[in-house]
Amino acid sequence: MQISKKLKNHLNKANSRYIQLNNIDEIIASKYNDFYLKDCIGKKPERILNIGIGNGLELITLYKIYKEEVKITGIDVSTTSIDLAKNLIAENKIDPKQIKLIIGNATNLSFPNKCFDIVFMNSLLHEVFSYSPNGMEAWELAIKEACRVLDHGGLLYIEDFAATNELGDVKITLKSEYAKNYYKYFRNEYRSFKSWGKTHSKLFSQDRKIIIKNMPVLKGKNTVTLGSDLTLEFLTHFKIFNNDLNSGIATLGDKEWIEINERYYPSSDGVQNLMGVDQYIKKILDVVNKDLKTEPKFKCLKSYKIERPNFTEDIYKHFSAYAETGDDFIQFSSGKMKIIFRKIS
Repeated sequence: MQISKKLKNHLNKANSRYIQLNNIDEIIASKYNDFYLKDCIGKKPERILNIGIGNGLELITLYKIYKEEVKITGIDVSTTSIDLAKNLIAENKIDPKQIKLIIGNATNLSFPNKCFDIVFMNSLLHEVFSYSPNGMEAWELAIKEACRVLDHGGLLYIEDFAATNELGDVKITLKSEYAKNYYKYFRNEYRSFKSWGKTHSKLFSQDRKIIIKNMPVLKGKNTVTLGSDLTLEFLTHFKIFNNDLNSGIATLGDKEWIEINERYYPSSDGVQNLMGVDQYIKKILDVVNKDLKTEPKFKCLKSYKIERPNFTEDIYKHFSAYAETGDDFIQFSSGKMKIIFRKIS
């Protein structure tokens, strides 16, 4: 079975756990200001593309912001995501002609050049990176495709996890039995792709070698030392796992937990040299503007580091983590970023 089919099956099965959506109005309200780009676009937007629609809440938010002005298109690899979005559209009594849903892949968009005014990629690029054996190549293709389908003056909105600067090794104290069991689970399953079968898990074997080499067996200890890059993945995954555990949609040892194979912080060489906000912007501009002798195609309009102090509360209950610099490392596991680019040629 091809990777694309494996990915589709995986996401369909995993997303089916998220059918019950809580606090919909609260989630929509929290994203409203983020997605409101009328002040940046410089012209009346008429066509919006949302790549990676997830449970469909982003589409509803976009409709509430732009409903009098635009046609919205949403694409996703997962047919379950498409079905969830259809249900939400119906529940919110939105004309289905207003929001078009398509099964598709971010690295090969089925649209002509220059056909959208705004493209949204929210928490998408780390998934594109995660599910390809050539992660950075897929990541770059998704950026190029988003640029291709944007019209002149169009905006690209990117929101995703933001890495911190490298701070050397981090000493982690596991403060509970739950923390120890989670550590063992993460070490055994992270980037293993075991639920995909042996043939496909071998495609990601290099990541596993790096992880096993750099995550020591506990052997009765309650402290471990990890590199800052791996610590960042470990702690961020814990917060999201803990939420899903409490919601009854994940368990310790769960090989099919939707997040266990994902890399939240992309890099070009395994688990090291992660990209912070500045590096992320530079990489995108390098990809899009490469080999141009004229004016660049893309310009970064705005970038924000989104701090989420509430994100770390559960982590502090079960772990302490200090970098060689003396910094409390847990604070760095809460960062996300928002970046807005304009296509100028």
